[in-house]
Amino acid sequence: MRKSIIATLLSATMVSVPVTALSDTYFDLMGDADKAISEGKWLEAEKSLKDAMALDPENPSNILLMSNLGLVQFYLGQDSAAIATLSDAHKRAPISVTVLKNRAEVYLALGRDSLAYNDYSKIIALDTTLIEPRYMHAVMSLRYGDYATAQNDCDALNRMSPGSDEANRLRSSIHCNRAVGESDSLLQRAYKEETFSRPVQRTRSVLSHDSKVKRSIGRYSCRP
Repeated sequence: MRKSIIATLLSATMVSVPVTALSDTYFDLMGDADKAISEGKWLEAEKSLKDAMALDPENPSNILLMSNLGLVQFYLGQDSAAIATLSDAHKRAPISVTVLKNRAEVYLALGRDSLAYNDYSKIIALDTTLIEPRYMHAVMSLRYGDYATAQNDCDALNRMSPGSDEANRLRSSIHCNRAVGESDSLLQRAYKEETFSRPVQRTRSVLSHDSKVKRSIGRYSCRP
């Protein structure tokens, strides 16, 4: 009985609250979440975001709140929850590049590169004018050895933002990675054809080691 009375009172209260008051409370909670996020108070932010969505489940702005919630959960170390929240948001709003961008960043931070790459691919297909996702797509293409795709992305960046830092870094990275790749290919072909004499074989080993060093350095200096 006691529980039913409380439930009835709560229900009556919700019905009697004007829409404007409900909206005000919803946006107040959004404001609280934004403030908590800006201060790095992740638990408070998580609560405010969840409270806002629970208050008005059909509000279209909930997609944005879910996107933010996913990142907040990630910062809290709730990796699985973060992915689940962002994936749910993507299902509800499949053309939201904000949701995809946030999920791609979480995937990347978790070392799930192929999934991050898929999200970046979706983003640039939805909006060809975005620079950062295009740049990240190109960088990851280089890591996969897909120079053609990286070059296409570089060309797109040059058209969108000629002379930008992203375009310049990417162009240098493509050139560096291609040079290292060509060097490795030549060494491998020469090794298979057995064209080296024994004295030169030692030189090949040194060159091969040097090539590996170049690849290692390239991960940090050549590649963005």
